[in-house]
Amino acid sequence: MTYLDTDDFTTVTDFEFNGWQTGISVHTFSCDSGNAYDLTQCREAIKHGDVLVIPDEQVIGVLDQAWPVAVTVEHGSLDRLVEGTALTALLDNHDHRTVARQRLFWGIAAATWLAREYGWESRAV
Repeated sequence: MTYLDTDDFTTVTDFEFNGWQTGISVHTFSCDSGNAYDLTQCREAIKHGDVLVIPDEQVIGVLDQAWPVAVTVEHGSLDRLVEGTALTALLDNHDHRTVARQRLFWGIAAATWLAREYGWESRAV
């Protein structure tokens, strides 16, 4: 596990989830969700499937290609799914044989787990 610390966010790479090496990173932002959204668009360290944590707003999301999507009920400026849509619907946009789908699967799993750990309400998986 390695750490990257910038003025805007701290990153934990190679996040281990329940004993599984996921290959995803968890980025914890010191800014609001609007700035966090913007950073996902221009920082190469933030990749598809990575988890986004914005503690000041109690928001956790996952990056789906170029779109940061909230997994918590609180979404701030992150994109959100239509009410009643399960988070796993995001996987439908990716071929099941691709690494991209696997990264997104682990990102959703880790993000919802972190939301529970923080005591923040997450959307249905």
